[in-house]
Amino acid sequence: MFNGRRFSAHFEDDTSRASYYTWSAAQMLVYNAKVQESAYFWAFHRKFWSPVPLPEPDQKYSHLLDYEVVPWVKDVPGGVKGVGAYHFFQAQQRFLRGTSGRPRTKKIQGSDRQLTLTRNFFSLEQISNKYWRLNFGLPARPGGSIRFRAHRKFEMPAVVYVRSTNRSLTVSFSFEDDIPDYSETDDEIVARLRMKDPAELAERTVGNDWGVVRNVQRSDGPTHHLLPQQIERIKRFEQGRKHLQHQLSRKEKDSKNSKKLKGRICKKFQYEENVHIDFAHKTSHELATLENVDLIVFEKLQIANMTKRPRVKYDENGNALPNGRTAKAGLHRSLLRSQYGRITEFTKYKCRQNGKLFVEVDPKGTSQECHTCHHTARENRPDQATFRCTNPNCPDFGVEMNADLQASLVIKQRGVNLVLSGGLRKKTSKKFLSVPRAKKNTKNVGVGRPETMPVKPSKGRGLRCSTKGGCQASQGETSQLPTRGGCEAGS
Repeated sequence: MFNGRRFSAHFEDDTSRASYYTWSAAQMLVYNAKVQESAYFWAFHRKFWSPVPLPEPDQKYSHLLDYEVVPWVKDVPGGVKGVGAYHFFQAQQRFLRGTSGRPRTKKIQGSDRQLTLTRNFFSLEQISNKYWRLNFGLPARPGGSIRFRAHRKFEMPAVVYVRSTNRSLTVSFSFEDDIPDYSETDDEIVARLRMKDPAELAERTVGNDWGVVRNVQRSDGPTHHLLPQQIERIKRFEQGRKHLQHQLSRKEKDSKNSKKLKGRICKKFQYEENVHIDFAHKTSHELATLENVDLIVFEKLQIANMTKRPRVKYDENGNALPNGRTAKAGLHRSLLRSQYGRITEFTKYKCRQNGKLFVEVDPKGTSQECHTCHHTARENRPDQATFRCTNPNCPDFGVEMNADLQASLVIKQRGVNLVLSGGLRKKTSKKFLSVPRAKKNTKNVGVGRPETMPVKPSKGRGLRCSTKGGCQASQGETSQLPTRGGCEAGS
């Protein structure tokens, strides 16, 4: 089974840092050149249509590099530059299959960098109990060394990804370990669970309600949320970030001091991100390793729709009316910080590893439905934290309980009913390329001109130079610089 690792790292010297930025810029430069070449062919094909099909995407890139314009690219090994063309080839294949959008040029100056190294261009050596050294380069063209701390065991990988941001430098890779693949498929787990009666399956099921105050409320009682110390530290980092942003507003744009402040501001986000990832991993691990539990149920929420901006309202004179946008902005921020997406994603694959089934149910009315009599009404929620059934015929009539716990019990029942009723079906949807209708041209109608175009046209985007004196980046001509200063690809 394939497994992945990501370790924090740092450069051992300035030469290694310069080589890393040069090599990563070369890969991005080749990628941008291939994107521009593809856009050129498509623009020509769209304007002067012919029955000759467009050329198939390939990984050739040498004809796109002009070493008189970018002489620093000549010192980068060809195998490293070829990875940029390979990334474009994969992106173009996904676009042709209809699973992603058209590849676009990537910004190089002041952006995150990633260097992909294949097995011939790196080596790993252990220098202590926990520290390893990544040496990249060739004997004829040495690159540098990156040291990282391996807090977990790993096998030798075939490809290494080195990612640099304003916050940190990380080394990540995947490898194949000796752990066997999953013993049961999802269909086999469903067939095994459907053999149980409803009462027995309900005992081996845990429903989970997601919220802002209680991030995860389980139907068996426990809750999962951030510790008070972590919340207090996140608030302190946020106050410090606002203070640095106020200082940044007084600095000269693109000066050295402004760049230093930007780096410090980015690092202020690092603690909060680490806390959220750690919380998502620990919560998902505890759910996936529960004893005597075979079914984990979540509610399927549309976070993107829940965090949309409210529409602007106008009066008779055309003046904007209050729409609660400021108040909702705080709520949306809290919803996004509750880590619903990460917890759901992590729980899915961890349940699969532990032989458990993960299902999502419809969230409509879960907070207003009684789990005993299934009476649904707004009056059942007198306030945000309390649930009280208003059905006189309900055995729990007038009994107060926590609203999140009540919702988790309803989610649990819906998950059990979904499995036993056979409602778990894999959605098979085919994605097709959008085919817009071509504009009719009565003056120049080519022979055999179709009414529809093969694929949706994209706006032509080129490279923009920000260096003094300027440069011209056209088809087959590139002008990026290896470090954070120089040209940048147009956004």
